[in-house]
Amino acid sequence: MMALPKKKKYTPEEYLVLEREEEEKSEFHNGKIIKRAGSDIDHATIMGNFSCELSSNIRPKKAEVIVCGLKVKTVDSNYFFYPDLLVSCKNPIFHDMERDVILNPKIVIEIYSKETAGFDRNDKFIVYQRFKSIKELVFVSQYKPIIEIFSRLDKNIWNYKAAIGLKDSIKFDSVKAEVKLEKIYRYIKINQNIYERNKRTRRKKAIDESAANS
Repeated sequence: MMALPKKKKYTPEEYLVLEREEEEKSEFHNGKIIKRAGSDIDHATIMGNFSCELSSNIRPKKAEVIVCGLKVKTVDSNYFFYPDLLVSCKNPIFHDMERDVILNPKIVIEIYSKETAGFDRNDKFIVYQRFKSIKELVFVSQYKPIIEIFSRLDKNIWNYKAAIGLKDSIKFDSVKAEVKLEKIYRYIKINQNIYERNKRTRRKKAIDESAANS
């Protein structure tokens, strides 16, 4: 990305002009222009697998999966993000004639690494909740078979569920789709035995606690 003039804060309009002139993608975080973190082979593989599986499983075909390349923005224009994947209605609403900023994403999917986990699952999660159109927020671990999904029940009420282990699957209620983790993590080297043991341990603990409280 080109060297930006020294400035404490940029306006959303300045960000869009600068970002559209560059080949490297950047995001806008409340006045700051942040270069988007690059991806590695595992990240790219999971993104491709997820896009393929979700696209083929959406029922009915009233939405489409879009691979990273389009931005989303908050109503107040204080934040512009590049989700790794997003699901849009067949008639997306765009910010302007450039058609590179979607205003009404239905599902947002972020694939996080150890380095980006904190920001994606905390800071971005808080901002994404401002989108009235978002029905489901999905966070996908790059280094272990865990997919977390937050489904909107009401304006500020979300239901949490997680799929853990390659034998598990995750359902998307808003588009009537289900994907298997073994398909999402295809070609990714993961020590599955560790996570299966951890999963069984968590379940046993939950059962023991339930029995103790009954």
